[in-house]
Amino acid sequence: MKDYVDETQECLLGKAYEIELKGPLLKLLDIYKESEKLLEMASELKVLDEKSAQMALSLALRARKCLKMVKEVKDEALAPQKQYAEEVAKNTKPVIGELEDIENEMDIRLEHWALFNGCNSLEAEEGSFNFRDTWEFEVVNFERVPLKYSMVDVEAVKQAVKDGVREIPGLRIYQDKKGVMRLNNGK
Repeated sequence: MKDYVDETQECLLGKAYEIELKGPLLKLLDIYKESEKLLEMASELKVLDEKSAQMALSLALRARKCLKMVKEVKDEALAPQKQYAEEVAKNTKPVIGELEDIENEMDIRLEHWALFNGCNSLEAEEGSFNFRDTWEFEVVNFERVPLKYSMVDVEAVKQAVKDGVREIPGLRIYQDKKGVMRLNNGK
């Protein structure tokens, strides 16, 4: 971690990449110093009693707070680029959609024409068209599909359980305990 912090500080100070240390990047130096302290304390901590458990909780929450600050600094630093990228995407989306629609529609029309007229290939100045054999599939009887080719939709099951479903054939739904940490004062 120390080497990482030193390299990061060097980079942030402009020695490695000749960047100007300003704005949100200034905040990172203090965060990296704090994270180095946290790492050192965490690597030495053994949770043996209530006092050491409280220390572990404190370290975890301080780490979470630092992580949140790093993400905020990153988001702040990248906001102008993100805004620019969103503008570019917004302004190119209509023409991309129109061009994709043209390509797809012409492909459908060309495929129908070629099949109807027995044409296996066609050339134009810009390129060529031909048919290629492909293997496709469709489910005709799901119950007969071997297990190795079926998959549980984990996200759908999680959502169903969240919505109150407690029985799904083939699944065991149960309540478990998981430790949850919260920062005080919404920080």
